[in-house]
Amino acid sequence: RNGNDYMIENVAKGNQKVLTARLEDALFFYEEDKKVPMTAFLKKLETLNFHAKIGSMTEKMNRVQLLVGRIANELNLDAKDVETAQRAAEIYKFDLVTNMVGEFPELQGIMGEIYAKNYGETPEVARAIREHYMPISADGELPSSVPGALLAIADKLDTFLSFTAAGMLPTGSNDPYALRRQVMGLVQIVEAFDWHLEIEEFAKLLLGLDYVEFLEDKKEDVQAFVLGFIRERLAQRMTTVTKRHDIIEAVLNSNSKSVPEQMKAVAVLEKEVSKAAIKDITEALNRVINISSKGFAEARHSSEYSLDKVETESERQLVESIATLRKDFENYSAQEKFAAFASITPKIHEFFNENMVMVDNEEIRTNRLRFLRELALMILEFADFTELIVK
Repeated sequence: RNGNDYMIENVAKGNQKVLTARLEDALFFYEEDKKVPMTAFLKKLETLNFHAKIGSMTEKMNRVQLLVGRIANELNLDAKDVETAQRAAEIYKFDLVTNMVGEFPELQGIMGEIYAKNYGETPEVARAIREHYMPISADGELPSSVPGALLAIADKLDTFLSFTAAGMLPTGSNDPYALRRQVMGLVQIVEAFDWHLEIEEFAKLLLGLDYVEFLEDKKEDVQAFVLGFIRERLAQRMTTVTKRHDIIEAVLNSNSKSVPEQMKAVAVLEKEVSKAAIKDITEALNRVINISSKGFAEARHSSEYSLDKVETESERQLVESIATLRKDFENYSAQEKFAAFASITPKIHEFFNENMVMVDNEEIRTNRLRFLRELALMILEFADFTELIVK
């Protein structure tokens, strides 16, 4: 209370009385819930609306079960973890209709874990039930188990896609269904577990499958909103690493759609962009990107290029360097990729100084466009350097 300690003993007794009554209520609800089989709670979920436009909680759980399987296939997860997540997905909302959670809503998930153990579920399944709500705030704790993380992203993705497909979109500061928090939580979990789930492409796929019933005739509009919305959350997440919007745009416009890889690329660019070498590196890489985009139509029919068609030593050295880089590029860390681009920069400058790409000889021209396109695709897998502002 505010004020001095006058009659503080009475205040303490009053608080104790209220607290004791609440704890007695909790114990009563707990004992009553223990008398009810889980199947009875699951049955009740059939009449508990997730939302009037979207359906019951049971229908949501059925969609999430499908999502768990789809996501697990995308990520090639361990079979035991998937089995645990699948079992949790079959029951994970049952505590919402218990007496305890009805009286103490803040205990959702927590009581789910406790009750699940009481019903004989494995500790891993019970833990996943609790963790699927995480994170509950921007800086909140994330799931620590694979099944919990898998269930959490499936649940959040379902909430986002079902509300969005049904036309209940957040506008301005109005976000009654906390869709921004749902997607940000999804991004944080995927990043934390280093899962290479291409969220944007995956969401686009799902809109044409599991959520098509909600779409009516507005599929293209909803799809555009979904992709833009996810991109905004990714950009927001990237601001925890850099305040430079050009770095964020460079990575968002890359060909990589893997959240962990994008976040690592942002961190590398944030570190490297203030160094003196960045101007020289960016100029070289942008020349490759620009000439490749101009000659894309001519080079796209085949990615094959030949050392037999090179005319100068600088061209030979660049082609050999590209071939070496391509061999291990996918296994490189973000820092190693940038280091490789820095290493090949002098050879790019030498090539452009000594050779013209758009020559009259069609074989030579096409060969050059093809190996430059090969390099451009590797660069763009990391970042679109044309977005960077360097001095």
